[in-house]
Amino acid sequence: MSDPRFIRDDLDSCVSHVIEECGELLAALGKSQRFGFLSVNPLLVPDEQEVNANWVLREIADVRSAVDRLEYAMGWMCAFERAALEAAVHNSGRRTDRSKPRRLAAIRAFLQRSKSRFI
Repeated sequence: MSDPRFIRDDLDSCVSHVIEECGELLAALGKSQRFGFLSVNPLLVPDEQEVNANWVLREIADVRSAVDRLEYAMGWMCAFERAALEAAVHNSGRRTDRSKPRRLAAIRAFLQRSKSRFI
């Protein structure tokens, strides 16, 4: 689990965190499959030993947390993009070219489709 002092919420950091946590989960699963889910790491001091199954569950929780942060960051990113597109639709009303109605319809259709996918 990450120290909250070092967590950044930009999209690249969130993606990196998911990748890192997935790697830790893979390591826990690999060791558990190789040595058994009920075994412990004998190299750890007794106070730090835990059954491999608990290690896997802890790593699953970390992956879920990282994925939740990524989904939140992506939702905000999509909301900002949608706001920019809505502003473009509003501002495009000032133009006088013939392609404006088609462009507005295409942007509005995109916005309607993206609402159900991202937020």
